[in-house]
This record gives sequence, structure tokens and C-alpha cells, in this order.
Amino acid sequence: MKMNERCIPCLVNRQHDKIAKEKDSTKKITYMKEVLNIIANSSNEETMPWISNMVERLYNDTFPELQMPYATIKKQYNQLVLHLESDIKNKIMKQPDPLKYAIQLAIVGNYIDYGACSHVDQDFFMTLLEKANQTPIHDDIYQKLIHDLENYTSLLYICDNCGEIVFDKILIEQLSRQYPHLKITAMVRGDEIINDATMIDAKEVGLVDVCNVIDNGLALAGTDLTHISKNALNAVKTADIILAKGQANFETLCDNQLPIYYLLLCKCDLFTERFNLEKYTGVLFCEQNK
Repeated sequence: MKMNERCIPCLVNRQHDKIAKEKDSTKKITYMKEVLNIIANSSNEETMPWISNMVERLYNDTFPELQMPYATIKKQYNQLVLHLESDIKNKIMKQPDPLKYAIQLAIVGNYIDYGACSHVDQDFFMTLLEKANQTPIHDDIYQKLIHDLENYTSLLYICDNCGEIVFDKILIEQLSRQYPHLKITAMVRGDEIINDATMIDAKEVGLVDVCNVIDNGLALAGTDLTHISKNALNAVKTADIILAKGQANFETLCDNQLPIYYLLLCKCDLFTERFNLEKYTGVLFCEQNK
């Protein structure tokens, strides 16, 4: 999906909010001008996650003292969900449709996103988790997914954030249990970017023990086909089925005519309007019929 004009003021306003604690007014003005320069000089063909990444690098270079302690945050949420893992798996197996509930949980896990949310509230996350089985799953899309899982052999699961990656692991385990013929590969980010999941997180939560895991080749939120590694691009192009988590993956992969199912929470106005849903409502969306 190409850049959307709605995202530009959102990106600019978030940068303004992030530097509020900086006392040097001249430094702030210079920074905001550089942010606007990045946006103004970017191609209309670029995706918003790629532009956001360039701005994030600028922010890190300009205000290293204001950076969020993402390493600590990632550890915190990985461990939080790992502590819940046993109970979650027990609940899944008690459901009339374990796969559907595992999908609902994976969608709710998409809340843990410091890229889309200025603040992630742990109590609100736990409330969403308790109501995961209320996440709307359109039956026609779900039945199409079941059909594809039964009839195809390779699945690429594109992860998004820390903590959330534990739900991804649980869903992948359920997929492997119900469809043992599927060859499943998971993809994480190639380097640290905000609180997105990397190979470090995949190892910490045990994802590497349940399926093959690769990375996208760079510190990039989303899966921008213009910029990811050749290995990652090949994995995207050759997969029979793709499950892609989160808004950034939607923004970078949508409209590329790929066999993708998106699992995400609507966390901003662009997505609530796109899917005609309230904020923090989950989505299982299929872009293309195969």
C-alpha cells in the first residue's frame, strides 16, 4: 500500500510529542524541519513504514537521551506472555474450535505495538486478552483460510511485535497440530526497530523450536518488498499462504497480489475507517482469492 496522506500529519504530530521533553527549542525546530524534509523528499511510491523508519533513525541519532528503553520493554512483554502461556494453551484446547481461538488471541496480541500506540497499557492489554473470544472473525474468510490450510503445503507467518510473538508461536503450534503437512516458516525483523520482534525474541520465546525462522534482512517495521533481503523476498514470493501480523505488514504488503491473510488490531483512524470498525477491534482479512 502506497503512502496515505492521512499518515503524514500523524507522523509529524507524533514526532512533536516525542520531543516535548527537550528544552532546546532550536534543536527541536531543526529536527522537525528534517522530519518534514524526509517526508517531502520521499517518493509517493514508498510505504509509510519505510518513511517512518527513516524518521525513527533520525530521532535516535538526534535525541539518544530521549529514546525509550525498548530492550527492557521487549523483555517485559515477552516474559509477561510466556508466564501466561500454559494457561492460554489449556484454554485453547478446551474451545470447540481451538484454531479459531488461537487466531483471536494472536490478533489481540497485536496491541503490544509502540509504533502505532504512544503508550501500551498492560491492564488494557489484559482486558483485551480476557475478551479475545469476542474478536469478530468473518466465517467466509475463516472457511477460506481452512480450505487453503487443507490444500496447500507452505505457509509463511510474518511476525510483528515482542510479547505478541508468543501468541504467534502458540498459533503456529496449533496450525502444525491440525495441518501436519504444512511447511511453516516464520519471519521476524532483521534488526532492532522500536519493539518489533527480532531473532533474539524468536529465540527467547522458543519460536525457533517450533518452526523455521528467518528475518527480513534489516531494521524495518513491516515487510516492504522493495527493501527486504533477497532471502525474505523469495520466502514471500514462493509461499502458498501468508499470515501477516499487524498494521505495518498490511501497509507494506497490501495491493501486491499475494495470497495473504492479515491478522491485526485497528489502532489508528486509517484502519478503523478502512475496515469500518471501532478502535482496538480485531481483523482477519483476506486480500486475494486464490
